[in-house]
Amino acid sequence: MRRSVHIVPTLQLLKDVPQQPGPLYQTIELTDKSTYKLRVRTPSQEWWSPQFWSASLQSVVVKGRRKKGQPLIGMLMADSRHSMWDDSSERHLLFRHTEGQKEGMYLLPTAINLVYAVQQGYDFIHFQVPAEKMYRHSAWLKLVALRAMLPKYEYVLYLDSDTYVRPPGTPDLAQMLVRDGTLTAKQDKLIAVTKEDPRFPDVANTGVIMLRNASAALDMLEDWWLAVIRHPERAVLLKAWSFEQGAFTHVVYPQYKKFVSLLQLERYNSPEGEHICHVWSLLTDQERAERFFGAAAKLLQGLREGQEQGDTALAAEQLVKGTQDVLKAKAVGAQKTART
Repeated sequence: MRRSVHIVPTLQLLKDVPQQPGPLYQTIELTDKSTYKLRVRTPSQEWWSPQFWSASLQSVVVKGRRKKGQPLIGMLMADSRHSMWDDSSERHLLFRHTEGQKEGMYLLPTAINLVYAVQQGYDFIHFQVPAEKMYRHSAWLKLVALRAMLPKYEYVLYLDSDTYVRPPGTPDLAQMLVRDGTLTAKQDKLIAVTKEDPRFPDVANTGVIMLRNASAALDMLEDWWLAVIRHPERAVLLKAWSFEQGAFTHVVYPQYKKFVSLLQLERYNSPEGEHICHVWSLLTDQERAERFFGAAAKLLQGLREGQEQGDTALAAEQLVKGTQDVLKAKAVGAQKTART
């Protein structure tokens, strides 16, 4: 039987991502009315810098069992905190939420999305990115993960680490996003994102991204990554909120507007999202933890109820296998008796 869970060095997933050899640095200086200056040293042509990507970074790829006629879909998350696949005896401690230990709670959205992806026949990728301080905020590294995984799929659905499919999960959610975002190959859209909360200036919230694999989509990702280099007036976004989302608003969206679908925030990307919940950082850590644990508990309750009600297909499969094993054992015993 082929393994469905693969623990992969992140560097292996990056092998096809363009990398400009050698650091090509430039200094950007911004001066505003208060004479505030920002100097940023940035590799001007690099997608990723090897010095930050340790060989110890471990990503997880869970292969889905596709349904007949279903496109090849990857559900992607990227996280700098830790790998979701930890075989240590203290793995369960990652799920604690205390004053001094809160990062583990971000494994709960990961677990919820993993279960959903398996149920829907999608591949699930938990892409571990560097935790070290980089010349960019870690929010930018979702673009590196997307650039690495998009060529391998027809569609990639990216979810931030504080984002999860609302349990028990809307069936065929990725296909719904493709339809609502008009992302089929016969249509001209490349990316579906949701509108941003009207209280904020950005055009979209990039905590949820649906991308169609096309050469123009790869070009868009590259323009997005280099936006703050080609437009020095946006260099502050390398380290300051709203990071890559601000670059999308000010640089990418104006350039690629005809390829972008803007979907409803309330359906796909908010704390009260109908299909996808994004428990964004405006909430306190305690409020976020309560949302994560509540969603995980609801998912587990649903799985238990399903077991109690009985999954007839699974029960039949187990019964047939058990019967075959008994008959096979009896046949072997009969052969031995006949020989004696």
